[in-house]
Amino acid sequence: MKKVCTFISLLLLLFVGTAQAQRAWDVSTDNATEILTGDENQYVIQEGINTAGWSASGYLSNKGIVSKVDASCIYTFVQVDEKSEGDLTLPVYVLKNVENGMYLTKDGYAQSQLKAWKFTCAPGRAKEEGEDDSLWSVYYNLIAPTPCPGAIEGGAWVFCDVESCSYMCFWGDPAFSNYLDTNNWFIYTATERELTAYEKLTIVFDEHYTQEINEENYPIGTAPGCISQEVYQQMLAAYNEASALIADPDSDPTACDRAREAVLASFEAYAESLVPVGPGYYLMVNKRSMDAAYDTGSNMKCTKGLEIPATYTEETAKYIWQVVPSAVEGKYYFKNFATGRYMGKGPGTSKIYPTVTDTTVKVTFEQLQGIWFRVKDDANYAHCDGSYNVVVWNSTGDGNRWRFEPVPADTIAKLLP
Repeated sequence: MKKVCTFISLLLLLFVGTAQAQRAWDVSTDNATEILTGDENQYVIQEGINTAGWSASGYLSNKGIVSKVDASCIYTFVQVDEKSEGDLTLPVYVLKNVENGMYLTKDGYAQSQLKAWKFTCAPGRAKEEGEDDSLWSVYYNLIAPTPCPGAIEGGAWVFCDVESCSYMCFWGDPAFSNYLDTNNWFIYTATERELTAYEKLTIVFDEHYTQEINEENYPIGTAPGCISQEVYQQMLAAYNEASALIADPDSDPTACDRAREAVLASFEAYAESLVPVGPGYYLMVNKRSMDAAYDTGSNMKCTKGLEIPATYTEETAKYIWQVVPSAVEGKYYFKNFATGRYMGKGPGTSKIYPTVTDTTVKVTFEQLQGIWFRVKDDANYAHCDGSYNVVVWNSTGDGNRWRFEPVPADTIAKLLP
């Protein structure tokens, strides 16, 4: 029987790793009526029914409960034992996640099957008058019918702990407790198959085009974060071709394959063309209100609204910073041109970065969008705060975004003694 509430198509399209490594599943829209073991019998497990708002119709996954089915939601049931009481005997299972190959535990996932959470799984029912619900043979599949209308009639399943009156529940991520109003789940068979050319293109498209192809996101030029005009046109052409094919699910498979390869090739060209923040001299401009950073002689600050000095003098040379390679590839020292002092180690969150006389801190430059980068010092980021101090920060926002404007070589030459 189909689940009534917010059940959207469970056609699962999954792309793993590269264009050559694909896996896909067709997921049934009908609740399973039996549980089969073996690697070939794969399932998706969905939150059941609860009128108090505890169920979002999400899916069990190795990332917790998720709103949309993906590879992390595919499971197999592994029988490890049997449990008996009176005339009742049921298989004892553990759940194995197909994506990570690990077993569900009460605390997450484990490589060892011995650490897995062990349970029985049976269609739910309501308690009958006079039953002793302290007995496993009674409580193993109980559901509270009033807060879960339709769950029993729909064949919802109950996952019951083999050692105590405890169930896998959806009030957590998941949770394990004795609550009968959040312990019903729907189980759907998942059949693995090959992706079509159209599906492969769709997945590559969704993975790569997380932002629009325009000159704000992919600026053209020679500054850090920029690419060449040729590569930009290549990316735009690949995007336009893929978009047109995706608009028609019946698009020619050969054309879809060609377009997918064009998308991948355009992003390879992008990676090769992208100008990094590398050795050289720069203005370090924050996105908060286009504020250039400088060295006070003891710490780092920004000047509100000053993007580029009108002229370069001995005084304004304090806005120039040199990126100096360290012995570690991809990590740099940050040195002020005027003072000769280096960016030092931040003393703590919201504390101002000092400048020091020696190379004590290595930084990396992480591109966020187009010309905007984050300056990372270990696990923290350089941030322009509301008082225009450059401080240690551990979250994102415009204050964490910096543009690196190259200072011309002839300017540096004129300023050198």
